[in-house]
Amino acid sequence: MAFAAYTSALLVAAVFAWLALQHSTVAGVAQLTVALSGNGIGGFALLLGILRDDRAQKAVERAAKAEESAKQSEQKAAKAQQEIEQLRQQAEQFRQEAEQSQRQAEEARQRTQRAEDELERVRAERDQELAARIRRLEIAAGFAAPDASDDATEN
Repeated sequence: MAFAAYTSALLVAAVFAWLALQHSTVAGVAQLTVALSGNGIGGFALLLGILRDDRAQKAVERAAKAEESAKQSEQKAAKAQQEIEQLRQQAEQFRQEAEQSQRQAEEARQRTQRAEDELERVRAERDQELAARIRRLEIAAGFAAPDASDDATEN
């Protein structure tokens, strides 16, 4: 559109310039008309260019998109941070459960060891009692002579 207006103005200016050459009285009017039409056409073209220049609008849109993208990135980062915190808490819970299981296993091992020690002690006492009874039976039956360390009144 600006090109068509400029071309039209150029043709009008050329006609007035030709008239100025043909008639000297029209020369002042022709120069004034040429100057006004050139400035008017240039201003009109400039105005159309400014109105059609949407670079500022596009820059605003790009900035808005970038801001939206930044907000989304911040939301994703916050969500990832929450997930990391949850995983850290779960890891801490699992660590505590593992420690508790280890303590329980150690307690069970200690109870087992005490039970085995007690069983060994009871077996030793039983064996000693059994040996003492057999010895007394042998002495009573006359198969063995009483020891000097044995108490004669024991039965």
